[in-house]
Amino acid sequence: MKTWKLVSGIISIVLSAVVVYQSRAASIIDRIANNLLNAGSYSGTIGYIVALLMVAGGIVSIVTRKGNKAGDIAIIVLFGIAALLGYTMGGIYVDLIVWSTWCVACAVVAIISLLRKPEAVQKRTAPAPRLSEQGSSLVQCPFNYTAKDMVRAEAMSSYVTRFEFNFGLAEGDCSKLFSFVERAVSPDVEVVSAFIAKKNGTPCACAMAISKLIIADDWETRTIQTLDISGFTYENGTLTVKNKEGDIILSVSTQRGQAVCDVCNRSLSACKEEIESTKKVMV
Repeated sequence: MKTWKLVSGIISIVLSAVVVYQSRAASIIDRIANNLLNAGSYSGTIGYIVALLMVAGGIVSIVTRKGNKAGDIAIIVLFGIAALLGYTMGGIYVDLIVWSTWCVACAVVAIISLLRKPEAVQKRTAPAPRLSEQGSSLVQCPFNYTAKDMVRAEAMSSYVTRFEFNFGLAEGDCSKLFSFVERAVSPDVEVVSAFIAKKNGTPCACAMAISKLIIADDWETRTIQTLDISGFTYENGTLTVKNKEGDIILSVSTQRGQAVCDVCNRSLSACKEEIESTKKVMV
């Protein structure tokens, strides 16, 4: 769907130039017909409007290609209006029916995108914390980002805010800290969980990528190899990372600390399994 939105957006913008060129010719014919026959034709003007809507729809399609529902609605409205105008008010501008059909195709695909279930059916998704462990009536919170999306600071910030792993920090402050994490993720292409903690009283962003755990604050970014971590434990607001070179002590929210620990252990197991399966493939 992302590829379709990108390609169709570009095509729509290119085709709008063709529509504008043809609309100029249609406008000239409109003037002649109106002067000689008093026909009241305005197909050229309609062509310009359709072209403008196609440009707007193409831009929205490109910008929202990663799955924005509001973007899908905007695409449906823009291309829907363009198609309606083209079919009903094209007049002598017969080719406008062709471009209107293209607009219908774009609108239909946007409707499909809007109605279908979120992508990530066959993609690893960032583990969602089981809130039932904390006594919540919710068994699991939905989260639309995939692990590949989570390499971005914006997605990690959204994740910790959504699941209250932000230790009380505003989303903007979380995003700033996760920007340091984002720089350290490569060459990994997935981040499976994230949380905000404090180390020696200083807020830090933590994220579990496939090959490493990343801990970053305003001054330092540290990475711990996944295979060097034996697990995570939690007690009274303290999260302990069992590291081969020495335990790492982090302070976490007392309300969400156990959930953070459980998610970290599940993420660690998933990452180790991924590393092992990759080794087998390489062998």
